Amino acid sequence: SLGVAENQLVYVPYGLHHEKYRVTTPVADRPRQVSMLYNPHPTKAANLGLEALVEVRRRIPDVRVVVFGAVDSIHRIPERATYLTSPAQDVIVNDIYNQSRVFINSSTLEGFGLACVEAMACGCALVTTANGGSEDYAFHGETALVCQAEDASTLADHIESLLLDDETRTRLAFRGREYVQRFDWDISAKVLEEFLERYESDPDRYR
Repeated sequence: SLGVAENQLVYVPYGLHHEKYRVTTPVADRPRQVSMLYNPHPTKAANLGLEALVEVRRRIPDVRVVVFGAVDSIHRIPERATYLTSPAQDVIVNDIYNQSRVFINSSTLEGFGLACVEAMACGCALVTTANGGSEDYAFHGETALVCQAEDASTLADHIESLLLDDETRTRLAFRGREYVQRFDWDISAKVLEEFLERYESDPDRYR
């Protein structure tokens, strides 16, 4: 759709280090916590994610909210939420992903959405917008709950439902974790190597 001829196009999936991004806290035993990666870029629609989290906290006052990002937030963080700037990777894996029941993504546009896949590999149930990149792994009612972009109200509804419904949450978390195992660096390297061999034998095909 962006103008590349189909016979010249090769898709190499993004990989994940599964020995690092893994379940360390049992999915069923997690506190009532929801987390979100913060990015101030307009396409990330952080304001909508934060709006949804404020609404969820209004409905479920004891929910823990953890937001983290590479930079300090320029948006207002929900009251009593925790904001972490550039947390260490072991903190992200063990204290954020593995302590969260739900991970959310509010972007209007994603090329992939790596943090979503990291969180899923760590046993989070994913709530995300339909942002393009999420189509690779977020299938509504199967591996995640998905809503339209810029719909903070439905985003909040989905978060609330998974925080309160352990059966659905654990089902989505397990299915999501199983699905993202396919995003593996060894598999991606094999796909790339096979393409390079095809290219070497017929470079004119790919120009």
